[in-house]
Amino acid sequence: MEAGARWAPAFRALGDERLARMVEGGSEPAFAAVYGRYAPVLHGYCRSLLRDVEEAGDALQNAMLKALQAMRRAGRSGPLRPGPWAGRTIAFGFRRAVASPLT
Repeated sequence: MEAGARWAPAFRALGDERLARMVEGGSEPAFAAVYGRYAPVLHGYCRSLLRDVEEAGDALQNAMLKALQAMRRAGRSGPLRPGPWAGRTIAFGFRRAVASPLT
């Protein structure tokens, strides 16, 4: 079962901002819904950059962890727009990996 799929009935109709506020308040099911909503698209983006399924999964997990930390930060401002923050996080990680590959 995909992350967030079991929460779909309760959270499917909620908007991103409502979910983000719930995550800020500590709701794990709300974060699971955000993850389930955006993970497939973001994983595809990661795969297009990295050309490796496992590395794409790692990059996605990193981006979603940063998203969780940002949403839980008190006083978060601005709307939740997964495309921009996730794209920047993934691209930054990709540039760092290319600049300093592990040997």
